[in-house]
Amino acid sequence: MLQELGAKHLLVTGCTTSICVESTIRDAMFRDYSCIVLDDCTAEPIGADLTRTNHEATLLVIERLFGWVSSSDAVVEALARQAQLV
Repeated sequence: MLQELGAKHLLVTGCTTSICVESTIRDAMFRDYSCIVLDDCTAEPIGADLTRTNHEATLLVIERLFGWVSSSDAVVEALARQAQLV
């Protein structure tokens, strides 16, 4: 369906950052999509009580290897600026 719509970029949110979100990003990358993970729209219960959480570690892996990490505020601002240009 995404291919039929001509989508090339995905905004990704979800639960369990180190499993579901990262798996989605990897799969999307293998299908030639560019992904942006919204760090404040993802969550990770595993290791939440550790000094460095799985959430933070996974966001670093995604940023370094699979796509981009941003906040929802930054994406909303960017989309609003783009809409003003159209």
